[in-house]
Amino acid sequence: MFTFALATGVKNGWLTDAKYAQSARAGWLALASKTTGGELNSVCPGTGEPKVFGLAAQQRYYIDQMKGSQLGDQHGQAPLLWAAHALLRADCPGVR
Repeated sequence: MFTFALATGVKNGWLTDAKYAQSARAGWLALASKTTGGELNSVCPGTGEPKVFGLAAQQRYYIDQMKGSQLGDQHGQAPLLWAAHALLRADCPGVR
């Protein structure tokens, strides 16, 4: 989602510093490295609300959720497509 936001900001001319375009590119490369056969892997599944209290217990809860990540988990597919679309757009006034 961050890659989508950065790419959209750059393409629309809202984010003009070169560091934003570099960050969008780095985000895309990171996404591409986590894609196998068109499916995104290492996506955190839906977590729900932790039923534990205390910072350490909540951190452990969310870390443990990644153990259930698997290839093709649908939670990451839409943001991947949003990022791809944003990067491919050529109809924005700020396109460089």
